[in-house]
Amino acid sequence: MARKSQALRLNQAKSLHAEYVTAGFTDNPVSFLADMITRMNRGKYPTKRQREWLDNLIESGVPKISEEDNTKLTTVLNTATFFSKAGNRSWESNVLNDFANRIRKGWGFSDKQEALLQKLLAKKESEENGEHILIVTDEMEKELKILVNLYNGYSSLWRQERPGLRSVVDAVRQYLSDDGVIEQYHYDRLRKALAAKVKKLMNPRFVQNSHGFYNFDNERCLILCVADTYVTPNGAIVNDWLLPSGEIKTIDQDRVSKRS
Repeated sequence: MARKSQALRLNQAKSLHAEYVTAGFTDNPVSFLADMITRMNRGKYPTKRQREWLDNLIESGVPKISEEDNTKLTTVLNTATFFSKAGNRSWESNVLNDFANRIRKGWGFSDKQEALLQKLLAKKESEENGEHILIVTDEMEKELKILVNLYNGYSSLWRQERPGLRSVVDAVRQYLSDDGVIEQYHYDRLRKALAAKVKKLMNPRFVQNSHGFYNFDNERCLILCVADTYVTPNGAIVNDWLLPSGEIKTIDQDRVSKRS
């Protein structure tokens, strides 16, 4: 390869970087080109290995794809845009953008990836047609409010480790605030993820008019349950109790014992 001046290499790198960006690439070659442009703009010459990679990129140009792949790429990008604007669809949008990069590079798809792609494309069509919308009954809405409260009772670490579930909860919260719709998927996913706490709620240790023992004023006292089990906004499963002092106190059911 003929020797070239830094000014020529810089101009070629800028042109190629612009072409990559226009084509939608966001991976290593793009960041490498940007880094080399910054270095040369500051008067720092690339190393021999960097020059070789840079010149090879310039010589090769932006990867070309077939007309068929270009059509597929357009479909994937449009679907990614649809999900990015839909709200609570960041996972779908990110997956589709990754798939778009695979198409640009000519990498193709495994059977599993192709199946996921077709599932996401079908999901977009379903959402556009309104087929995904769940008709929520009054009873289901009450249950969803309880489920969201139960979710609040888990630790922040537990919630951070489950970003997909967090997106589901965000969608349900948006629906409950009269600003959105939900799918059967959201309802089922939330019930399944919180099944342990739902079971605990559905099988309460105490009901109204039952008795329990509780430490009150440093003494073990018999107290009366005056309300069936319910869930607080912060996710605690509680009952209301009549204390010896006459005070009505809300207490987590696990803090009351059935034995003295």
